[in-house]
Amino acid sequence: MKIEVTACNVCRDPGRQTTEFTIAEAGAGRGVKVDLCDEHSTHVRELIAGARNGETRSRVAAPRQRAAAKAPGKKAPAKKAAARKAPVTSDGSSDGRRQGATPIMTLAEIEAAKAAARQ
Repeated sequence: MKIEVTACNVCRDPGRQTTEFTIAEAGAGRGVKVDLCDEHSTHVRELIAGARNGETRSRVAAPRQRAAAKAPGKKAPAKKAAARKAPVTSDGSSDGRRQGATPIMTLAEIEAAKAAARQ
């Protein structure tokens, strides 16, 4: 037995009658489906009614205008990455690993380190 309950996606009241809307971006080929009650679907219904009446003016706030582009000038020189030196061991030689890197160990080496730590 399957019971399906549809509720408004905004107020989540299952007692209200809902309408399913599919909202898609033009040319995107896919959309999202939402169930909205009468109270929460008024804006969508107004947009649909305006589109049917031939209104092309958007009811959505216009995006902010970007600040005027700065006059072309000299660009700041690119920062160079700091070179890292290989760590030096107690005998003065470099082991070739990055500083702070986790060492790669075999299972036998891990078990030996555990045994040494227990003692």
